[in-house]
Amino acid sequence: RTGIITRLAELYLPELTDGVVGRLHILQDQAQAAIGQRGRRREELETLIGRAARERAGAQETLEDVSRNLDEKAAQRDTLQHAVAAQLAANPKYAELRQAIADGDAMLAKYRESHGHFSDKVPGKIWAFEANPLFRYLLKKDYAADAKIPGKDGFVAKVVRYSAQKKNYDYWETMPAKMKEVVSQEQAKLAAYDRDADAIEAEAAKHHGLDKAMAEGEKLSAQRQAVLDEMQAIDKRHAECSASRKALDSSKDEFYESFKGKMVSYLGSAEV
Repeated sequence: RTGIITRLAELYLPELTDGVVGRLHILQDQAQAAIGQRGRRREELETLIGRAARERAGAQETLEDVSRNLDEKAAQRDTLQHAVAAQLAANPKYAELRQAIADGDAMLAKYRESHGHFSDKVPGKIWAFEANPLFRYLLKKDYAADAKIPGKDGFVAKVVRYSAQKKNYDYWETMPAKMKEVVSQEQAKLAAYDRDADAIEAEAAKHHGLDKAMAEGEKLSAQRQAVLDEMQAIDKRHAECSASRKALDSSKDEFYESFKGKMVSYLGSAEV
């Protein structure tokens, strides 16, 4: 058809040059090339979509196998945990440790609460002592609380009852640190109890194979998550390829737009 159109153009439009006629053939070749590119791209996308579907089916099968193994391992874990719990319940030393831990936790909570309440009162108590200028005078001089020195300092100490007041002052000043030390000691005792209890639990778990079952369960869980991540990536590729194939089914895909641009450039008009 191009040849007929060209001959008609030469007959009725003799001013057409050989270059223009040759350009028409080039544009026709470019159009055919665009159609070929579209077909090859469609075939490529069909191949990718099919591959993604096969990979998705394989991943789904793997997921079902891993999930089944994980369920079986969970049932085994539950059985072993009951066996370990029965062994621990029959162990008097373990029972003593658990009781000591429970009592220690309760005692530690009380110590911490007392320490907090006491520490909140300390600034006000210390300020009340030091607000007395006579007491503060002897305190700065590092006056010995039990000293009986004649003269002005001795008289001031007697007036403010420095010996008794200094003992109270020292009590409020030093008690928070002492209470904190008691808390630290209780924490150390509890940590020792916990280590001993953990050792007995670990020995019982190893005896029944619970530790091994737990490790295998964690491995299966990680494997299942990896399969799920893989399936998500496959679904994303499948969706992208499907969207690209749908775009090719349009009458104005990327190849059409590319060729249209060349025609517009050649004809000098956007009405193509």
